[in-house]
Amino acid sequence: SALNELAAEGIILRRQGKGTFVNRTCMGMAAPLNPAMHFGDIIARSGYTPRSHVLGWQVFPATPELAAGLEIPEATPCICIKKIFYADSRPCVYCEDIMPANIWGDTSIPDSEESLFHLIYERSGRKVAWDKMELQVCNSNSLPDLHLFGERPLLVLKSLIYDTENVPLFFASEYIDTELLTLSQIRQREFPYDTSNESD
Repeated sequence: SALNELAAEGIILRRQGKGTFVNRTCMGMAAPLNPAMHFGDIIARSGYTPRSHVLGWQVFPATPELAAGLEIPEATPCICIKKIFYADSRPCVYCEDIMPANIWGDTSIPDSEESLFHLIYERSGRKVAWDKMELQVCNSNSLPDLHLFGERPLLVLKSLIYDTENVPLFFASEYIDTELLTLSQIRQREFPYDTSNESD
């Protein structure tokens, strides 16, 4: 239900025997992890002017690991799109998105501010619904394209994005400079308290 979704996002809090309350703390979070937002919107909400630039793209055959994740045959042509986001003039996010090439079609890669989700929908008719994400940390010397960040640790979001039919759509690797962007999340805490002595 809608209330369950709001509770899962931490927007409302449920207290047994007391009711449901709005969590005012989450209202001040500029960049929540859930729901996922376009980085241009996150940058703007963090007080910066967003700008993005496509660094390049390449087509290559799917490796066994990539094919298993995307549920496609090995060696299927895939496309990797590399993009950098800026907060004012400073690089703040580097993205690598990998998907089967037939999703993108023969259209060239536009160097625009438009969301990749919207571009994929325009080309394939498939809508992004949810993702499975892992949080990691790396140094800016881990990849050649990260040299723009200088010498510093970066937060890494590794995601497999699914469409509305629960079919894998693409892999996303997002490298974030947390000196500029701070991602926040409200989490429910569960602990097996002994409430047998509490009065009704």
